[in-house]
Amino acid sequence: MTFYGKFTIRSGLWVYIYPLTGYLNIHRYIKFVEICKLKKYRTKQVIREKMAEEGQVTSCHTVDAWKLHMQNGNESKKLVVVDFTASWCGPCRTIAPILGEIAKKMPEVTFLKVDVDELTTVAEEYEVQAMPTFVFLKEGKVVDTVVGAKKDELQLTIAKHATPTAAA
Repeated sequence: MTFYGKFTIRSGLWVYIYPLTGYLNIHRYIKFVEICKLKKYRTKQVIREKMAEEGQVTSCHTVDAWKLHMQNGNESKKLVVVDFTASWCGPCRTIAPILGEIAKKMPEVTFLKVDVDELTTVAEEYEVQAMPTFVFLKEGKVVDTVVGAKKDELQLTIAKHATPTAAA
């Protein structure tokens, strides 16, 4: 079995650090690799897509990855929540675990994370001027925006746009 990241111990668990999506429990990773082998999928991209479906916040580090995730979001017609963040931003680090918890509870929503220092063109496209900024997209169109680490407002906005009646 080929691994593309590295192993480490976090909170007493062996964890596989996947290069594009962050931390992931090794047992979940092995499960996805086995599923992909059974279905004869051979690419890392399929594994990343399967992990993103499981209610995680997926980091986009390249413009190509961004375009791919946006295309997948447009095709699935799911709500896409984009967290524009920066590594040096204190409020961004505070809200990140909260966003992760929300992502686990709402697998019907796609959660993406974009570092504005890595993907400046994407941040400029969505006119991000403060961090964190959460942009809510449906079928490629911006439906709402939340600026700042406002947990309650973020949860309300996700619930508002994730409901089937909001899509109609």
